Amino acid sequence: GGMFQAYCHLEADPLEFDASDAQVFLDEANGYLIVYRDGSFAISSLTDKSIPPQRIDFVRRAPVLSVRISLDRKHMAVQRSHTDVDVVNLVDRSEAAAACKGKGQGNMVHGFVWVNSQLCDLCLITLTGLELLKVPGSGEPPKLVKHEKRHICWYHYLHSARMLVLCTGKDYGTLQCFQLLPSKLLKFPDFDPDPGGPGGRRQRLEAHDFTPCRMYEKLCCVQVQRARQELVVYQLGQSAIGKLCTIDLFTSSESFSVSVVDNILVVHGSDARASMLFDILLHNHTTHPFVA
Repeated sequence: GGMFQAYCHLEADPLEFDASDAQVFLDEANGYLIVYRDGSFAISSLTDKSIPPQRIDFVRRAPVLSVRISLDRKHMAVQRSHTDVDVVNLVDRSEAAAACKGKGQGNMVHGFVWVNSQLCDLCLITLTGLELLKVPGSGEPPKLVKHEKRHICWYHYLHSARMLVLCTGKDYGTLQCFQLLPSKLLKFPDFDPDPGGPGGRRQRLEAHDFTPCRMYEKLCCVQVQRARQELVVYQLGQSAIGKLCTIDLFTSSESFSVSVVDNILVVHGSDARASMLFDILLHNHTTHPFVA
């Protein structure tokens, strides 16, 4: 290709916002950027920059750990502490609090996702399991409809598939996937990813080494094996979890992040300040990136 031909590039017209003295949150499910400053939430669309930021300034002032808008745009959930989440009705401006089960007994909220289905409206991911909640009428507290108990160390969520990837077990060694289907919670088989330590020694799984994604309609989870300079791609199935492929990274970089764009794996080497593009369909023919 020509000298200026690009395969992966940043948008020429990025979304600009003032982040000074503010907290910034990404609501991936809705495609919103939410900036919180001085008691006011400014909500910007990432997909249509012509829409001016919408402001919500009637919510009570309190610490903000996380914030997301419901999928039907009628509620906003704000995590206030490691045990409490407020649900704000954006229509009548009422607020109701939800506390995780076992509050005061060591339980804590890792995070939450909006579901807005027959199954539930809101899912809290806590240290002791998944708490599925229904949000009733104005000012009423959310009601627990199901508690899937298990020890959860950390989680990732892929909204496009309504897929939760949970790290479970006291030794941080097992992954368990759940899919939030419209009328049921579907549990996938648990699996133990390849040990990443020298000599195959079992190591604690870290959240930043795993990325759930969808490639060519396959549900996958990508693991960065830093010690081996490899990517391991697992295919997630309802009856079995299998290793799809292993990709050599051909770099001495120690810090990586992974993105998926148009079915292509983009591996960003922060140390080398370079990105490599891999296509899993080509992996049977070449182990090299097709662009670096």
